[in-house]
Amino acid sequence: MNSVLIVLIWTILLVGTVSSASLQIPLKSHSKTVYLCSDSTIEVKNSANKVLSNWGDHLSSFISLKVKNMGIPRSSVRSIFRDGTFNKIANLVQPGDIVVLQFGNSGGGGLMSPDNGLGTVTGTGDNAVESYFKNSREIVHTHFWYLKNVALLMKEKGAIVIIATPTPLGSWDISGRRISRCSRFCIESRQVAIETSSLFVDHYYYTSMAYMFLGKNIVDKFFPLDQIHTSPEGAEIVAKAFVAGCICSCNVIKKWLIKSPPHLEIL
Repeated sequence: MNSVLIVLIWTILLVGTVSSASLQIPLKSHSKTVYLCSDSTIEVKNSANKVLSNWGDHLSSFISLKVKNMGIPRSSVRSIFRDGTFNKIANLVQPGDIVVLQFGNSGGGGLMSPDNGLGTVTGTGDNAVESYFKNSREIVHTHFWYLKNVALLMKEKGAIVIIATPTPLGSWDISGRRISRCSRFCIESRQVAIETSSLFVDHYYYTSMAYMFLGKNIVDKFFPLDQIHTSPEGAEIVAKAFVAGCICSCNVIKKWLIKSPPHLEIL
């Protein structure tokens, strides 16, 4: 996408929004539900001091659809697959619902020894190895395999599946002007979307563009405790990045927007 257009989009998104009335978008209730499936970057439990927040809880400020945040802190696509949570979510999904799958920030270091229950086998095929987690034997697959099978499960239920790349960490290159490059999970997410005919949003890219637009001094304040979890201010930016990604990439939520760039017609 043209870099000038990206800057224009982010200038509008970051500076302000317009009401749905000016966009002529009806705010009547919708039966569709958006299910957000991810780790602690989309759902972090920190109600005691409100230092941290998550972009999943900010999404409902931008769309009129019902949003169910199904994120699980300290999890990975493998651990959620293992405990049966994806099957529980699939049983809730109705045809036409939207399921967002975003994984990669947790368990990204590969299969560890001893096994922490989060890591996966490296690769994009059906490679699998035997491991032991909490003294129980487990066949561990690749991140790609888990994500692909979950996407197919949700599509079998009639869901509109969006594969989103993981959000960037609060780390910059040596110049301090660019966000560090995404891990292998960005490539794997795109490949899963292609192989399952799912929609794809490069959330990493759009969030990185926002961070670089704001600059390191501001963005560093979005990560008060670590380089993964954001403050409420940072979470709102990440949610806006997801909305921008949907507008520019797959257009699936455009008609349900209640906050949007006023120059939406140029997209």
